[in-house]
Amino acid sequence: MISKKKWAFLIVFVVTSCSHFTPNEFHKPVCRHNAVLSALVFGEKYLVRIAHGPAFDVFGKRIPDMNHAQAQAFVINKWEWLEFRVGVVVVGNKDWWFKPNSYATVEEAMRWSKQVKFIGD
Repeated sequence: MISKKKWAFLIVFVVTSCSHFTPNEFHKPVCRHNAVLSALVFGEKYLVRIAHGPAFDVFGKRIPDMNHAQAQAFVINKWEWLEFRVGVVVVGNKDWWFKPNSYATVEEAMRWSKQVKFIGD
């Protein structure tokens, strides 16, 4: 469960980080954004974590310096993969193009997400 202090930090972070955009500017979310959002939504009821690791192309070849992130929730004694689909978060499948090699809390993921290059960046 995320404390009120962490929620306050998240709200301030989002408001201040978005304040420099012009009205005509928009940005498409990438995997790290979807992972954090999915974890925040499911985190209200379940234990959550962010899986991250190297990304691979359709031939299974490692994409140099490219990573991917996807959220998981501990539902009915099992870690389930979360998917963000058109405004809703659902239990789904692991994205095939990455192999998770570590896990992070939402707070940790928000810290390292700017330091690591992810698909879509």
